[in-house]
Amino acid sequence: MENMMKYRIALIPLLLLAICSLGHSADIGNYKIPGPATFAGSAVESGVYAIQLEEGAEGPFIQLSKAGNVVAKDLAIVIPAKGAGKTSVQVAKIAGQEFVRIRIRHGENWYYAYLQKTR
Repeated sequence: MENMMKYRIALIPLLLLAICSLGHSADIGNYKIPGPATFAGSAVESGVYAIQLEEGAEGPFIQLSKAGNVVAKDLAIVIPAKGAGKTSVQVAKIAGQEFVRIRIRHGENWYYAYLQKTR
């Protein structure tokens, strides 16, 4: 009986880890969006935004938040990277295009999102 109790107690941390992995989220950091744009149909003004990777039923999302409020989120384009790497982010205007690209290296993948410039 005592051994059974030990096993049940040992399973609690495993269950908690499994539950936490279902709604996986990664705070990537705060980055400047260089000009007004639209992202997933929402207006995004120039300024600093918190960028997060959110796991959803359809796949990973890139989410932009400001002052704790979600401004916009959209499915990310995911491209496998070679091995695990340090998390890095690049937010840049694409020369000759009407887009701003968010490129995130996180874990074993690259995540991309594109914002359409509005001016």
